[in-house]
Amino acid sequence: MSNIVKELRKGNARKSAGRRPFPCVRDLLADHAETAPERYAILAPARRPMTYGALWTQANEVVFGLRNVGVRRTDRVAIVLPDGPEAAVAAITVAAGAVCVPLNPGFTCDEYQRYFDELQLAALLTHADLNSASRRAAQIQGVPVIDVSIRPNEGAGAFSVAGRAPQLLFDDEFASSADDAFILMTSGSTSRPKTVPLTHASVCLSADNVGAALELEARDRLLSVLPLFHGHGLISGLLAALAAGSSTVCPPGFDATAFFGWLTEFRPTWYTAVPAIHRALLAAADPYRQAAQRSSLRLVRSGFDVPVVGSARRTGSVVWCSRYRHLRHDRGLDPDRC
Repeated sequence: MSNIVKELRKGNARKSAGRRPFPCVRDLLADHAETAPERYAILAPARRPMTYGALWTQANEVVFGLRNVGVRRTDRVAIVLPDGPEAAVAAITVAAGAVCVPLNPGFTCDEYQRYFDELQLAALLTHADLNSASRRAAQIQGVPVIDVSIRPNEGAGAFSVAGRAPQLLFDDEFASSADDAFILMTSGSTSRPKTVPLTHASVCLSADNVGAALELEARDRLLSVLPLFHGHGLISGLLAALAAGSSTVCPPGFDATAFFGWLTEFRPTWYTAVPAIHRALLAAADPYRQAAQRSSLRLVRSGFDVPVVGSARRTGSVVWCSRYRHLRHDRGLDPDRC
């Protein structure tokens, strides 16, 4: 079971001084939409940014669409979407009004059938692909399918789930702090993956704790390089960034060489990843040394307390010290002393 799931189930995360976590995803989205509606929330290559105002409108539209097909706030909705802005927006907006179950788009039809049966889903939200494994599994299991229609001319991650205009809903249509926000699959490294329900209160508190530890502010920007069907990318990454009122870049999956172009294009201030991704970036970094030296990154976060490389290496403005999980921008740090 991953570290993020263990922390959330224990429920012993500390409230940070001077900060009050949002009680639920709905309040997080509504607050930022009211206080900073034009601030960027979601960005992606070759797409217009989605603002917090647009993200809140999207949440209302998605929850209205769910209610229109009979999905209630305690019902479970699986999301099967490729990495990118739609996966991020879908995860957050579905969680605002139902129990979001993000699943690996690489599962086979048999795997989907097994998990669909165990999860007792009310619906599957996915792309309109008649040949996808998730759609075939849903048809076999009798799970209703909600098609996602991307709106490419709008903000990154914008999509439609029904042919109805966005509606403003009553507060009781949204999930509350005690409701489950997500059900995540554990890694299954020692046994068959398990399903773990996480409440709105717990995930919002965890996201707030990450933001406090990293001193995230509205001006920060996350470059999201992790899949969103695990807690690290979803809660310690995306949700932590949104809780701080900052922005997140959602590229179409991790690409070690494209990463350095994204640094230049989007000017992110941090990213979080697992050791394998850090190693891949270090291996690909040499041709992009000058770009890395001009990087806007102020910190790098790793999800596990294990060495990433045998010895620390300088990759420009960020110095990696393998004994620390959170690394701050410090040009004067000697990597040999880390």
